[in-house]
Amino acid sequence: MPHRLEWTHDTVDHWEARIGSTTICDVTRTDHFTVDSPGHAISGEHSSFESAVSQVQAWVRWSSAHPD
Repeated sequence: MPHRLEWTHDTVDHWEARIGSTTICDVTRTDHFTVDSPGHAISGEHSSFESAVSQVQAWVRWSSAHPD
């Protein structure tokens, strides 16, 4: 990956993905794993944490290849 994506598991049902000091998104577990980012550029619902992580990693790769 072009950037180092770091995950913080700060509560039992919540993770935060960051690159440096920038929050990329949050993943919250209820009856599924919900991905949401500031501005909702990344959002989705998954049956596993691994699927949610895959979505975030793909978005980071795509956004690095297609800068604004």
